Amino acid sequence: MLKINRLYDRIEKFLQKYKMEEYLFYSGRKRELNFSDIFKEYKDIFSVDILKDLIKTDINDKDFNQRKMKYLREFLFYSISWTENWENILIMLELCCLIKK
Repeated sequence: MLKINRLYDRIEKFLQKYKMEEYLFYSGRKRELNFSDIFKEYKDIFSVDILKDLIKTDINDKDFNQRKMKYLREFLFYSISWTENWENILIMLELCCLIKK
């Protein structure tokens, strides 16, 4: 079973590092943006399999925080949408229907 809280924490840490990298660059403290190392470290959160598991997880289940589930689904939807893979596009369409519920 998907560990929702662990995934949520990993996404939060990823976003913190991503935002820090932007801050350091745009504040003039770094000469180059280097997102590739951050994406490599957190590549496990950008998985189509995780997205599929989130689609299958009942958003109305009382054991899950509904706001957190919606956040995770939307985050993965938009991050995976950067790829141009037809399988991903079909999965995202299915997810889009769930997000609107």
